[in-house]
Amino acid sequence: MSSCKACRRPALLFGVNRDGMCPLCASLVRVETIARVRIAADAMHTARQTSNPKARLKRIDVAIRNLKALKVYADRGIPLVVPGVSDLLRQALELRRATATKAGRKHLRKTQEEPNHGRA
Repeated sequence: MSSCKACRRPALLFGVNRDGMCPLCASLVRVETIARVRIAADAMHTARQTSNPKARLKRIDVAIRNLKALKVYADRGIPLVVPGVSDLLRQALELRRATATKAGRKHLRKTQEEPNHGRA
């Protein structure tokens, strides 16, 4: 017997659609995935445009949270409106690591250049 890929309830009463989801989950997942894709794309676009490391990290974190939620659906075999969520997530994580490393180095240089290392 098949079950819904999203809620995992048996498809005994309502059946599942061609994507393997019950009617309720199909509509909810569609709305959620479209919103998460848009939020992740906007966050990554903003992250790439800003030069402020803190703001960039915050936007990347927003994208990562949404991509991780999308990956859960992809891992269950639910088709998404954007292919390659795992690749997008990997790219976001790499950008986050690079940004954090660069910001850390900049902060370290700044503290080393200050007299008395920031002590009064």
